[in-house]
Amino acid sequence: YKAAGQVANVIFTGNANASISGSGATCRFNSITINKGTDASSILDVSRIISIIPPTSNASYLNINNGTFKLSSASVLSPYYGAVSGGATTICAATGRLWINNAAASVSCVNAGTSTVSGYPIVTGILQVTSGTFEYGSGNDRISLTSSTSSLIVDGANAVVKLYGGINNNGSGSITITDGNVIVDCQRSDVGGDNFTSATHVVDLRGNINFTGGKLTIVDPYA
Repeated sequence: YKAAGQVANVIFTGNANASISGSGATCRFNSITINKGTDASSILDVSRIISIIPPTSNASYLNINNGTFKLSSASVLSPYYGAVSGGATTICAATGRLWINNAAASVSCVNAGTSTVSGYPIVTGILQVTSGTFEYGSGNDRISLTSSTSSLIVDGANAVVKLYGGINNNGSGSITITDGNVIVDCQRSDVGGDNFTSATHVVDLRGNINFTGGKLTIVDPYA
């Protein structure tokens, strides 16, 4: 990315593992697409700090179709805005994985935790937070883990998943929490109203659950 109208939209392909590395002062992208191989085993490891220009209208500037986007640097990214399709934004496709693996790393939607931007995240592949933060939602947006290939993995002491809304795992997806903290905050006061009706589950865990460590924190919306 250089200036308005002069942008770099980069697609990473190929079966072999690859990396984004280097020591230059700036490594800035407009959008990144991961299309490596035919499953999540091919990894693009981001070992240096990068930035992605945050979108200003409904869009996703980090698209993980095949392979793994592994964030191993202290990069702070907000590549999602609003709803790309059908009220939702896909975090990763069935054969993709978003893996956050640095304590200072963060991946979020634009203006996470405010009522400015709506749209809920769909995880059809794997969202794994080993170290760092994944943050999404505007108060009434439940992360969707309802596909048979959907998987949320939280497996490190410095791992934080903060959802301003709820969790929908009422299908055949899976949640594995062995460490870290999953925070569910439906934000009654922040957004300006009770964002869930009495018939709605703030946390719906009827899918597959493996909870052997860490914490699941549900913030009192009336506190």
